[in-house]
Amino acid sequence: MWLLSPDKNEVDFPLREKESLHSLYFWEHDAFHEVVSDVAPRSCCGPHALVFAVAASILVATGIAGWVLVRTHNETVFSQTAVLDLRNRSASRSPEPNLGEPPLELRRRFSQLNIYLPLGSPEGAYEVRIVTNSGAPILKAGGTAQLNDEITLLQVRGNLAFAQPGQCILQIRKAPSEWTSYPVVLR
Repeated sequence: MWLLSPDKNEVDFPLREKESLHSLYFWEHDAFHEVVSDVAPRSCCGPHALVFAVAASILVATGIAGWVLVRTHNETVFSQTAVLDLRNRSASRSPEPNLGEPPLELRRRFSQLNIYLPLGSPEGAYEVRIVTNSGAPILKAGGTAQLNDEITLLQVRGNLAFAQPGQCILQIRKAPSEWTSYPVVLR
């Protein structure tokens, strides 16, 4: 019996009936390890090398997974939209907010701020700023308010991630009008 048909690139040796492919596999296994042991240094062989390779693979996989998670988390944090609803709020025409109402709450991490303006607010360009109680600006932005289903929506872009949490003042105006102020708590 012939293992392979004789061709110019194939092995040509007979297998006896008593021999099996099992013994041929052992022969190939021994030949492979003989070649590898001549090429690879001794420090790379043995059970310690396998443990080291597995540990290194786990560290690399953990590092890549951690990087992906942090990157994904940061993208979702900064792609959030914050909403302030001023439709049922009374506006204070002075720089000081109306102290009779509880302050609005606003998280500091957002990329877009949707402000529902008080009922009857006209469409058009608005200026928005958030200032500390001492008057220092934290955010200055502008946007165009649009009327949709009797609700005037003003969308502005910004980020208060580096602002200190606490009390501050939201101020909005349609130029050249005066600023309208609302108390806000940054979380």
